Amino acid sequence: MIPRATSKLQAIVIISLLNSPALIAQEQDSAEADLNSDSQRLVVEEVFVTGSLLPKGDFVSKAPIATISSTQFEMSNTTNVEALVNSMPQVVGGAGRSSTFGQGIATANLRGLGENRTLVLVNSRRFVPTFPDGGTVDLNFIPIGLIDRVEILTGGASAAYGSDAMAGVINFILKEETDGWEFNAGGEMTERGDAELFNFNTTNGGTFASGRGSYLFHADLLERKSVNYIDRDITKVGLLDGSDSQGNLSLVQAPNLFPIAENAAMLFCCSTPQGGALGLFDNDGNVNLFPFGLPSRFPTPGTPFASAVGEPDGSSEFGNINGFLSLQLPQERKSIKGKIAYEFEKIEAYVDVYYSKSEVPLSQFGPYVGFPTTYGYTSSIENSPFLSSQSKQAISRDYFIYNSFVPQRVEYRDDNANGIADTVRLPFFYRQFARDIGPTTTQRDFESLQVELGIKGELNSSWGYEVFAQLGEVESSINADRLINPERLQQGLLINADGNCVDESNGCVPVNVWSDNIGQEAVDFILYPEGVGKSVTKNKQNVFMATLSGNTADWFTIPGDPGPIGLVVGAEYLEIEANINTPEFIEQGIFEGFGTAPFSLDADIDIASIFMEALIPLISGKPGIDYLELELAFRSADHSVSGRDSSSKLALSYYPNPEIQIRLSYNNAVRSPSINELYQIEQTTSLIIEDPCTQDQSFKLVGDNRTRIERSAELDASCL
Repeated sequence: MIPRATSKLQAIVIISLLNSPALIAQEQDSAEADLNSDSQRLVVEEVFVTGSLLPKGDFVSKAPIATISSTQFEMSNTTNVEALVNSMPQVVGGAGRSSTFGQGIATANLRGLGENRTLVLVNSRRFVPTFPDGGTVDLNFIPIGLIDRVEILTGGASAAYGSDAMAGVINFILKEETDGWEFNAGGEMTERGDAELFNFNTTNGGTFASGRGSYLFHADLLERKSVNYIDRDITKVGLLDGSDSQGNLSLVQAPNLFPIAENAAMLFCCSTPQGGALGLFDNDGNVNLFPFGLPSRFPTPGTPFASAVGEPDGSSEFGNINGFLSLQLPQERKSIKGKIAYEFEKIEAYVDVYYSKSEVPLSQFGPYVGFPTTYGYTSSIENSPFLSSQSKQAISRDYFIYNSFVPQRVEYRDDNANGIADTVRLPFFYRQFARDIGPTTTQRDFESLQVELGIKGELNSSWGYEVFAQLGEVESSINADRLINPERLQQGLLINADGNCVDESNGCVPVNVWSDNIGQEAVDFILYPEGVGKSVTKNKQNVFMATLSGNTADWFTIPGDPGPIGLVVGAEYLEIEANINTPEFIEQGIFEGFGTAPFSLDADIDIASIFMEALIPLISGKPGIDYLELELAFRSADHSVSGRDSSSKLALSYYPNPEIQIRLSYNNAVRSPSINELYQIEQTTSLIIEDPCTQDQSFKLVGDNRTRIERSAELDASCL
């Protein structure tokens, strides 16, 4: 049985003025009501309010709606949609241009329930999701120059749109008509002269065939420059909890003493007379041991160790883990939107097209052999031409005898019994490759295409229909480059007496990880070829929908003649396909560097739904009840995997007088799983962890003698 999330939004009562933005989707002149001279009945205009598929005669909603108008976008000179949307109190900040560890996208997260549970609509239509996670939409695809208003609905809308609207709906209402050309350009930068952002868009529209046809074309171009962490004092280095001279808590800059400035290798060891120590290598192959205990005992600036590992003020990007991180991500975006419509006798046919491409180059921290390493590299010691005699003796005598972190058997070979190790395993070994290899770069590209074809018309003065098909696809890629092949690195660490690789296949080059530069030949040998780490995701969404809407004015009205009943019935078929192609070595983690990507996947789901809504006026023009209206909605959906579920809505609007509205609503929804939740393998970061039950012995240094440590009886008992 597939689990499904269930949500019941409890009944609420809200009292507010009719002109409040929470009740009115947009401030604009009311459409004049056409009154039939014979029956004095109201003719419902084709006006839709977010949260309902019913055409209404005004802009008043039964659910709380907040609105961002086009004027606000213009006055704030907003060039990225999410910047203004995420400023709304209903929206918890999603991903944006400052999301350093994000995916290069822009999202909105209603009520903190997740981007994939926030339904994004464009002109009350679904927009193709960027990922197969249930609904995350990259807001970079929304043409900002065409936005007329944005309606944010935080109440339940699952009965109208489906269970993926559980958190709410963000509906981008675009301008549908224009006459002639319109050009807009905007730019911004900080007072420091960086973080430049430029946007240009143009729109052209008009009519043809004596007004029976209309067209609209919009093109948009955006370019955004990067700002790095080290460009600002507050983010130049990491911050830690600390205290001032009076003992008050404060944030202090963490000393930049971790050995990432120089590429020289570092070993963590603990067999010195002083206890634990760091072994840091210089370019002559000598190792210097620095005793340490807690991190607070790391050397202070000015000591030989601190001088070797970089500037503590973070002035060097190579000497700072923040050196390759961005406060503002760079981006290039191109988008096109076009629509053409033609009105025949009683039918209007239209085609609507969206296309967008967004490129976000992400520069990450340089690749490194971690601490502890994932692969547990084994290195030649006695035959290594890169290590001095002092280092060979220190490694053989001190380091690989016993480990302070966990007792473990060490792979240590000394076949000629001369006291110098032939090879040793390097379980606690660290080396940064930022200088000789450069940072791992991750290029994120997103390309979206959505086409909608539809027809709509009127059956009579009270009833109309619409049928449309929507085909959409987003292709996104993650191209991680400058990744180290650990198998090649291991091959280059094993050296024979002639100074060559023990295994000379693949054109092996000995790798001098003990110095701060392994050389270009070694770089070329251990790096994966450019582009082989590229992962491509294609997410497709196809929607087929038909609705019949109108009112009962031609048939009957409620007693007391408060108005006709509004009705809409319809059917929707939603199909989502996901295809992810990720290289096997990325999936298996056979690399050093930053190159995570989703696991390969080929899956699809479909949902067939039927739905209805009714707007029932109950009382009008009575003492104490200026107007009382009931709204009902129901949707039944058949998910191809989890089966059938339903969503329902009941809402009541009471107007004691025209200036006051009291709303009462109840919503029920069941959310079915997305493709990711059904089929995607969760990614984990793994380290090589020794199983103590397989370790029969360890060693420690006592004076100049190795002493065997047998497993304890307690450990033996726990392993049984």
